[in-house]
Amino acid sequence: MGKKTEGIAVLTPMQGDWGDFITGIQEAEAAMTFPKLILKIGEDTVRVSLSYRTMTFTFEENGEQKSQMASYIVTETGYKFYAPVEVLGVSLSGFTFDAANQWFTEYNNAAVVLLPVPPSLNEQFVAGNWYFAYSALSASVKPYFAMAANGSASDGEEIVYMYMGSTADGYGFYFQSGGYKGYLGYNYTLIGEDQITLSFALSGDNNGVYYYNNLGYNYVVSIVGPSAGKTYTLTTDDLAAPTYITLTDNANPANVMTLSKAVVNYPFDN
Repeated sequence: MGKKTEGIAVLTPMQGDWGDFITGIQEAEAAMTFPKLILKIGEDTVRVSLSYRTMTFTFEENGEQKSQMASYIVTETGYKFYAPVEVLGVSLSGFTFDAANQWFTEYNNAAVVLLPVPPSLNEQFVAGNWYFAYSALSASVKPYFAMAANGSASDGEEIVYMYMGSTADGYGFYFQSGGYKGYLGYNYTLIGEDQITLSFALSGDNNGVYYYNNLGYNYVVSIVGPSAGKTYTLTTDDLAAPTYITLTDNANPANVMTLSKAVVNYPFDN
């Protein structure tokens, strides 16, 4: 019995293995987690966000911006609200996940659906690691990367990989030359859904700084994005699951770089 409310909680033995149950819930939540969602109620679309086991619906009703929050528990089949909430006159109790179609339907109303929305292309670019290949650079860009390859060669090394992405060091340009890995930091600004400004952050680890100062990697930085910044328009083959992202320099469209989601080893052989 609760001390303040005198509510009664009834505990019953769980059937099956507790560890297997928890693992099942964790796997289900991983499969159901999407960065962006929208709720479709008839012709109406509602923005949805998830944070700390709370679903927030943001919508306009009678010319007024409103938001409705619903705390939920994760089940093996979806999200169950602690209490029903009302959005645009429709009662919502939770959602069942349809793994085959990758969407959710409302517990009691299959006509109400919760749909994953792919992140914008520029969001996907900064969220992943995207690999350079020399063959995927335009003619005007290749000489700058060649300076880095020549610089590594002057130290008896071959470049193993180059990519834009993140590690614990932060976002930036990552590379391995011979047995040495390095990093040069970048800042970025997302513009709309398909543009990005890349700006060299004037930072890097010890190897990054050495290769920048001594082995021609400053040329790569100058073409990818100096400290003053360079803005690109991004395109891809499939927004939902891109295999590559092409960056086209807004100021000089002849400067084009196509980066691959798949790891590209020895980029100057590819």
